Amino acid sequence: MTTRRLADSPLPLAQLQNQAMNASRKLASVIYKIEQVMADLVIIAASMFLLGWTVWEFVSFFAQPTHVFTDNLKVNPIQGIDYMKQLSLAWLTRVDPKHVYDLEIQRQWICAHIAPNYYVDVAHCNPSYYTPPFCVLVIPLTFLPFEKGYLIWSFLQVIAAVVMVNKVIKVKDKPLDWLYFWIVVLASPGSRQSICLGQTGFLLAALLTGIYLAWRKDKQILAGVLLAFFALSKPHHCLIPGVMFIAKRQWKAFASLIVTSIILYLGAACVMGFDTVLNYPAFLAAVERDTYEGKFFAPRDICVNLRCILGYIFAPKPLQIFGIATTLMTAVASYAVWRKALLSDGKYDGHALFISLALSFVFGLHANFYDLAILSVPFAMSVSAVGVYSSFRLTDIFERIWSLSFLVFWFGSQLMAIYIPFKAAQNWHCAFLLPFCLISWIIFSRNCNKAIACTNTLEPTQA
Repeated sequence: MTTRRLADSPLPLAQLQNQAMNASRKLASVIYKIEQVMADLVIIAASMFLLGWTVWEFVSFFAQPTHVFTDNLKVNPIQGIDYMKQLSLAWLTRVDPKHVYDLEIQRQWICAHIAPNYYVDVAHCNPSYYTPPFCVLVIPLTFLPFEKGYLIWSFLQVIAAVVMVNKVIKVKDKPLDWLYFWIVVLASPGSRQSICLGQTGFLLAALLTGIYLAWRKDKQILAGVLLAFFALSKPHHCLIPGVMFIAKRQWKAFASLIVTSIILYLGAACVMGFDTVLNYPAFLAAVERDTYEGKFFAPRDICVNLRCILGYIFAPKPLQIFGIATTLMTAVASYAVWRKALLSDGKYDGHALFISLALSFVFGLHANFYDLAILSVPFAMSVSAVGVYSSFRLTDIFERIWSLSFLVFWFGSQLMAIYIPFKAAQNWHCAFLLPFCLISWIIFSRNCNKAIACTNTLEPTQA
């Protein structure tokens, strides 16, 4: 009897243990789901608050001409100050094309046509030096009232960015992740300032997405055409797409870029006159020289790169040489990154694009706060692969740090932007970009090395 009881007793004990383990698993699963829901609700609530605050501030500029912080900070109260500069060039292209790049004529036109009606502080009207084809292409905006033209210009850019960047987002089947991604992007300070000033950050993001997709699909002619239009607004940001073409040996893309640029500038010359177009490089050099002399504005105050930070310490002349040297180093480093990215078959292009763009922003010749809206493209390609808030649960510590640091940059800098809405001193963002670049480089290198190792292991097996 005793022997039988001993033999039979482990069976119910094992059942009890299994039941207890199953109950603990179910409880842990329930707790985990509750944590997920609570985290999602907190993140969504915070995102909606920041997005709502941004939209409210954006709309309030037209209801009240002065900003709530402008009286204390002494900053320019106008919304769309950069759109105003674009509009002034377009107007002069229509009525007086020979003097489009005369800075005194620009100031006189602004003072006569915009300043009296839109509370413009003329001291903030910096020289406008957009390319001749850009001036011609924005002429249709001159047929609209200032406010309507500014709203249409900003709205079309955001729509173009949403349509194009959505092509590289990898969470389309997860509506919540998709919505959260765009909340993060649109509520970020760089995006906000690009919209508020009437800048071209979202237009460049849309074009950069098109360039990347054409580059990846070997549509070289299309990639060159898109890069030519990209260069009309920000020629200094063409470095990274150019490096991508070189890394993949896409020489037809360069030929397409040159041909398209020639056509665009010839078209501009027919409207503005050949003398105006031919004298544009000399005008650009004069503006850059006057900028260093402090006649118009100091680039060290409005840029986010290392050269401008060093401008507080060193004289301008050595900084020009320093900027050229660091730009060349950026090109070499970006080339190495993209050559390695090609071995991963597109899996880590998002990290490669972020690394190269961050390097060009930090170590390049010129980069503004609102240009950071372009980072929405690599953000879409990398973080959205697993979902923005889902990425916090990844096993790789560097991936989690990457996701967290991105959100700190997008959201944390928003808090500082509340206190310095349009103030200069933007170069502190250089300190934000450098650690992101380092973490992304670690992730990129580790993942690419794993992919290369797997490829090398499979090749002998297949042979």
